[in-house]
Amino acid sequence: MFVRRKHNKSGSTSIQVVAKANGKYRVQKSFGSSRNAAVLSSLEQQARRWADEHEFGEALFSPDGAAEYDAIMAGIGQDQLRLAGPDLIYGRLFDKIGFGAVRTSDDEIFKSLVVTRLYRPGSKLKTLRYMAYFMNKYYDEYKIYRYLDELCWRPGAGRKAGAYDVKRDVEQVTYNQAKRVLGGTVAVVFYDTTNIEWFFG
Repeated sequence: MFVRRKHNKSGSTSIQVVAKANGKYRVQKSFGSSRNAAVLSSLEQQARRWADEHEFGEALFSPDGAAEYDAIMAGIGQDQLRLAGPDLIYGRLFDKIGFGAVRTSDDEIFKSLVVTRLYRPGSKLKTLRYMAYFMNKYYDEYKIYRYLDELCWRPGAGRKAGAYDVKRDVEQVTYNQAKRVLGGTVAVVFYDTTNIEWFFG
C-alpha cells in the first residue's frame, strides 16, 4: 500500500491509498481533495496512518502524543531497563528441561549464568558486564568464581557441610533430557583421537 496524489481536471488534488493486486492498482480509500498545500499535507498524514494500520496493525503509540512519549522516555535511565527476551525464552527452556529443580547455594546466579551464556556466550567478565548492563543483576567477580567451584566439585575435593552436589544433579538432568530427546535410549560411543594429527599432519 502507498499514498498517492492524484491531480484532477478541476485543478484540485486528491489523496488516495492505493494497493497493487493481481497486477492492477486499486484505490483502497480516498481521503478527500483540496488545492491547499497544508490541507493536502494533513490528508496525507491521515492516509499514511490508515495504510500503516491496515498493513502492519494498529500503532503502539499515537503520533499525536509523540512529544509526551519522548518526554517520558527521556526520563528513563539504563538502570531502569531490563532485557526480558532471553529470560522469557531460555529461562522457560531452563525450567522445562528440569534445571530449575537443581538446588545450589545461589539458584538465581545459576539460572542467570546459564541463560546469559546461552544468549550471549563470552568470558566470565563479559558475562558479568552483560548481566549488569542488560539485566540489572550485579555480582562480584570473586563471588562468581567461588560459585563456579561449587559447580565443578569432584569427590575427594572436600565440601562444606550441607552443600549440594550440583555437578551430579546437573549431569542427571542433562542425561534425562538427552534420553527423552533420543526416544528413551542413549548410545555412547568412545573413540580415540590420538592419531588424528597423523592423518592431517
